[in-house]
Amino acid sequence: MEAWKDLYAINTFAIFFTTSAFLGLLDKSSKDRVRYTSSVINITSICAVSKLAHTHFCSKAATLHLTKMMATEFALKGFDVRVNSIAPGVFAAEMSFPNIENEEQTEKIVRGITPVPLKRGWT
Repeated sequence: MEAWKDLYAINTFAIFFTTSAFLGLLDKSSKDRVRYTSSVINITSICAVSKLAHTHFCSKAATLHLTKMMATEFALKGFDVRVNSIAPGVFAAEMSFPNIENEEQTEKIVRGITPVPLKRGWT
């Protein structure tokens, strides 16, 4: 349970609290500069749209939804702040696949997670 709390604290809660803390400054900056808007860019992951039930995947899905919710809420409340996310694909790393020992196993997992037409999961 602690792993879930820690991961959500980093991947989701931190984004919410940081963006909330700076929202007034972001909005003021947009209003002070004509033709420009402030922007919040959150880093999610392609894992956010995966159907696997892994702690990291769930926290990234929550971050993706939080990004969409913030974009909608800010617009409805008149804040001139854009909110978007970047979702990189899966790549072989110790954190991604700690128990996988060979590249063939890693490739199979990446093909299952990342729906990439060219079958190049790390690009």
